Amino acid sequence: MKIDRVVFSKILISLCLFFSTGLPIIWLKRTFLPSALRLVIFMAFVFSFIILWRDTLKFKRNFKKDFPAWIIAIASLLFAFGRSRFLPPYNTKLYDILILFVGLTLIYRPSRIKGLLIFSSCLIAPVSLAELYGFVPGIYASAFLLTIGIVVGAVFPKLIPVIFTKRHVSFDIILCVLFAFIFGIFSFLMLRFSKGVLKNGRILFDVGHGTIESPVIDYNRHIDSSAEFGHAKLVRFLQSHNFHVDFVDDMTSNSLAESSILVLIMSSKPYTMDEIRKIKDFVSKGGGLLVIGDHTDISNCMSSLNPVIENFGMRLRFDTLWIQTNDRINLSYRHHPATFDIEKVNFSVGSSLDIKPPARPVILSRYATFSDLGDPENKTNAYLGNSKLDPWEKMNDLCLIGECLYGAGKVFVMGDSAYFQNTALYQNTAFAYRLFNWLNHRNGTCATGKIPLAITIVFMLAISVLIIYRRALASSFPSILLISLILSISLSGLYNLKQFPMPENLVNTILVDMSHQNEYTSYWINREKMDTSIDGLIGQIIRTGIFPVIDPKHPICFDKIQSHNAIFIICPNKHYRDKEIEAVAQFVENGGGLLLVEGSRKWAASYDLWERFGLVKDRYPLSADKPILSSLGLPLRLHYGKFQAQFIPHPVTAGVSTINMVNPCKVRGGYPIAFIDGNPVINFKEYGRGKIIAIGDDRFFANYVTEIETKIIDPDKIRLIWNIIDYIAY
Repeated sequence: MKIDRVVFSKILISLCLFFSTGLPIIWLKRTFLPSALRLVIFMAFVFSFIILWRDTLKFKRNFKKDFPAWIIAIASLLFAFGRSRFLPPYNTKLYDILILFVGLTLIYRPSRIKGLLIFSSCLIAPVSLAELYGFVPGIYASAFLLTIGIVVGAVFPKLIPVIFTKRHVSFDIILCVLFAFIFGIFSFLMLRFSKGVLKNGRILFDVGHGTIESPVIDYNRHIDSSAEFGHAKLVRFLQSHNFHVDFVDDMTSNSLAESSILVLIMSSKPYTMDEIRKIKDFVSKGGGLLVIGDHTDISNCMSSLNPVIENFGMRLRFDTLWIQTNDRINLSYRHHPATFDIEKVNFSVGSSLDIKPPARPVILSRYATFSDLGDPENKTNAYLGNSKLDPWEKMNDLCLIGECLYGAGKVFVMGDSAYFQNTALYQNTAFAYRLFNWLNHRNGTCATGKIPLAITIVFMLAISVLIIYRRALASSFPSILLISLILSISLSGLYNLKQFPMPENLVNTILVDMSHQNEYTSYWINREKMDTSIDGLIGQIIRTGIFPVIDPKHPICFDKIQSHNAIFIICPNKHYRDKEIEAVAQFVENGGGLLLVEGSRKWAASYDLWERFGLVKDRYPLSADKPILSSLGLPLRLHYGKFQAQFIPHPVTAGVSTINMVNPCKVRGGYPIAFIDGNPVINFKEYGRGKIIAIGDDRFFANYVTEIETKIIDPDKIRLIWNIIDYIAY
């Protein structure tokens, strides 16, 4: 039996879209990694068009007659491919694909692939319309929307004239423009954020109900104790952006009435019915409520907070949300003022949320995530479960963050306390600023409400019916509608950026460059190599009162780095371009600090950068008279404490008793600070008005020799880090 290629392609595209918008085929997702699953979907999507390769050359050839269609099509293709680079949200959306497909239909002549493109556009349109509004469909909603798309996609192409006809009259064009204008207005209303009335910016932190993550707990600088988790960094960050912060032990109606935002962080003591009533009344009158919980009822936070947030349609689950991948971008972000142009929101592990109307999800997990139910008997380990996916546990489409519009106020609930912790705030400053800015406005909504969505749906149905009875509209309307959609998306993005701007540049910052495929990264980028990550170093930067800024993507340029105090470059695997090297040199010459850390591991990647400052590191470690190599010719890893360096008095070595090296190599150039058997391993150099510290040991700042959470391995190493930061960054 011969299979029709077009029918086969339509089925394949339908299944691909079905899989990618919420169908939880657990056995498939256990078989393939999330990245592999996305690749399979993409390849199948492409393959469905490749099988019609004979039709790919059937473009419209009468350029003079079809010139407007070509211009609109090319503009739409450029917009679809480039929008996410300059206009929020900064990731590819379904409406980008819709614009791409509709644009292609304008320049194809009648062909099977043109019909397939029209079918795909109809199929994607309902889901992209929901995405425009900010609705995140689950399995049943996805099935319903895709069914509508399949039905329309099967019927609609037969009603569309495949070429421009002579039946066009001025009335039809006017009607098309009018319809497109109305559609653009309502799509703009769906996408824009209504800011609402600005409140007084007074934030009230509840400290009377106990918490292990109090907003008064700072990241201490006591050498004999580890840094504590808390939210004091968040308080100072908010104060630096003109918020007024107060702490309250006993919530009263008067204290709430004088405040704009109430923050509850992992409360461990239950709220009375009277307190819950006061909180509800505060929100209904226009207050903003932020509730921060965590996994498996740790510190009784679930028992204490659920009676409060259940009034707003949300509830912390007795579970831990595990993500089985380092890809933190594999989340679904609703169109919301707090997240709309942020590439990634970082979190650790927390509870998922049960959510029901009027509450809505803000961030949902997608693939490779599951809800690990807690164990009530596991008291010694925070009631954690077995950390494995059991058949009865939920997988995918789990709510991490939820929000609710209640009366004239707003409620925002996060199931993990790590978003704004002292240790993690540096990764989420934009998210924190946007969130509190949104909570500080009364009567604002995430969109304009459901009326524009309902009107737009009815309007689109009316257009479909009208096209059936007046086919002359069908050939002109897609192009005019496309222009309207592009304009509404662009204008709403610019409008939202103006309404909710990014926070001002932070002062006292150190740029930790991770844009060159660095060997040792951080917990927020790669969680598989925690022992060799540099979170201990980043934690010490925070403890000295400086904000670390991590950039894993963008190349170095002077305009970007000149506002920082110093740059840390640690074990890159990708060569620095000449422009980047000169930017770093200009930065240091103007008074900036530079820390270079490298060993004999992959010396070539940073060789040119070191050489620019007259510094050189040896290719082999100081392991013996002759280098100890593996069977592959690579230097062997040496045990910590194998080498103890001798050092000379210097601001970097002040108060330090011993300097232990892990995998040292000789450093030449500048002035030595530390030696091993007479070989310099730590050097300093003044360059222009700036200072450079060069360390020949790629594992010098590894977590297992600095500090991670509650373990201090080497207090001297901690003091040495503080000295380095003081020397080059202040």
